[in-house]
Amino acid sequence: MRCLWCVAYILLVILLLVGLAVQFLVDIEDSSSVSLLNLHPSQDIVGSTFDVAKNRYHTVRQRTPFTSLDVAHDTNVIQNLLQFKEFMWVSFSGKQWYVAVALLEFRYVGACVVNVFNVATNDSWATKFEIPFASLLGFGPTFYPSPRGFYSPFADSHKIEFREPIVTGTSASIVASGKDVTVDFSGPLRHRNGTRVATTLRFKATLGTEAMNLVFPFGPRRASMVVKTSGADAAALTLRLGQVDFTHTCAGVTAGFDYTRGLLRRNTTWFWASASFTTFGTRIGFHLSSIVYDVNNISAESTVFINDKPHFLDSRVYFAKVTSAPEPINTKWTVVAQDTVSLTFTPVDQHHGKLFPWPVLHGDMFHMWGTFDGWIRAGTRRYELKGVVGVLEDHNAVW
Repeated sequence: MRCLWCVAYILLVILLLVGLAVQFLVDIEDSSSVSLLNLHPSQDIVGSTFDVAKNRYHTVRQRTPFTSLDVAHDTNVIQNLLQFKEFMWVSFSGKQWYVAVALLEFRYVGACVVNVFNVATNDSWATKFEIPFASLLGFGPTFYPSPRGFYSPFADSHKIEFREPIVTGTSASIVASGKDVTVDFSGPLRHRNGTRVATTLRFKATLGTEAMNLVFPFGPRRASMVVKTSGADAAALTLRLGQVDFTHTCAGVTAGFDYTRGLLRRNTTWFWASASFTTFGTRIGFHLSSIVYDVNNISAESTVFINDKPHFLDSRVYFAKVTSAPEPINTKWTVVAQDTVSLTFTPVDQHHGKLFPWPVLHGDMFHMWGTFDGWIRAGTRRYELKGVVGVLEDHNAVW
């Protein structure tokens, strides 16, 4: 493993030198050249995502699902090797179990990230399996297009698979089939007390007819493409921890999705919160964020979902720590938006991801799962939350 990291560092130095040498010759960020002022958070902005004649991206945000999130222009070598990012996160939420699986390909590193939380006993297991330069080495997450060449959770037979170079038994996949998305994982998880346990899990979620679909330009030929939903209908969770089998089949289980592809900012910062739950037969979920996709300080992706229908927020979402502690896991947060959101988040466990700690390439991410209390509003209805399990992420990367 140490030799693998040495090779990765050497490759990284070479790629960074090449990247720095051509920094001003490739499609760098130029947000001033992209008009975002026509985006009103509560409205759909539909149309072509890329203007071939003007050689630039347009801002698009709509409820009709994207069937493909492929880059609309020909990318160059530097963009393919250093700038392009793709990842998918899927969560399962029920009365007893909360499970999330993420497959991430960041070019510098590929990762499989999993967490399992027993709501009833407060037990938490997790893993974060990272492979430096996974795509160059033929490992890590691989995003396979559908037979029609499409990349999207709404693209039938699109799949993402994770392979690792060391025999630990870690494998994972996310497969779209019609409106269903099936998630599989097999490998060791570590309890927060340090003990390891062999784990297999599978769950299935069903996409609705609408979602939050966003094309967000960071420059004329640099954009991020996002599909998100929450509160989606979910089928039974099959889980094996060690020698113990669990099957979660009760009514009211829900799922959340975050699918992102594109050329993100070199300096990417975001706060993000998500959860899904049911109340009186209504499926509810949300994705709330700030900074990365802000237009006039209002996030273009902040959305509340009621029975799969997206309600775009037209207020700025504020994330703030309300308690101070040496460890982020012991810090409570508030998530607030005027007249629409008032939540307190209490962490239970976390992933702490650190990218290479160098001046030209570094990152720090705290992905925490825990409980939300408070309320959210969609339209004229207000929905109360008490002990609803979800996630909050504090992310900054120069990549």
